[in-house]
Amino acid sequence: MDMGGMDHGGAPPAAASKKVIMHMSLYWGKDVWILFADWPGTSLGQYILSLIIVFLGAVIVEWLAFLKTNQKPGLNPIPTGFFQAVVYGFRVFFAYCVMLAVMSFNLGVVIVAVVGHGVGYWLFGTQAFKKKSVEPTLKD
Repeated sequence: MDMGGMDHGGAPPAAASKKVIMHMSLYWGKDVWILFADWPGTSLGQYILSLIIVFLGAVIVEWLAFLKTNQKPGLNPIPTGFFQAVVYGFRVFFAYCVMLAVMSFNLGVVIVAVVGHGVGYWLFGTQAFKKKSVEPTLKD
């Protein structure tokens, strides 16, 4: 049965002219698709920009993981709980975007994602940059 010239098989016409290689193992190179078709493009500058974006995304995931959203006494628990849920939603969004970027199997993307998570944990999860509280001491 003829469907009026509609082709239901294969790729869309725009993608038919491009050769898409789906890597099933880690590879190195600037020709990669991260999250969207044609992103980051084919130039080295666009690839480096995409690596910076993935790195920052991983740092943001760690920042949101250690963001203090604890309830303070006297505050209404409903708005505070809503704020905590919104922060958690943003954290999950960024975590999934970084995970999908890593699924491109590009070694550069994998490396910057791991380093970004490590730097984010170092900045926000360790005591390296926390303000130390000074306990007053009594002199005799």
